[in-house]
Amino acid sequence: MVSHKLLKQAAKRTGYRPELLSAPIVLIIRRHRKGHSPGQIAAFLRDWYGEDNLITDQAFVDWVLTHAGRR
Repeated sequence: MVSHKLLKQAAKRTGYRPELLSAPIVLIIRRHRKGHSPGQIAAFLRDWYGEDNLITDQAFVDWVLTHAGRR
């Protein structure tokens, strides 16, 4: 489960609705737990969501991991 605070901050950062960010944030955290690097996670997200999506940027992946207490 993603905290409401993290979802709200991610929505503010990306401009996307919090409801749309929950699944990708969970995915980022799970993949990182499995040993994937932020670069690998960003590449996976680009393949899945497309290159124009703001969540596919490695800086966003790093930001999520930092704010989720994974770094």
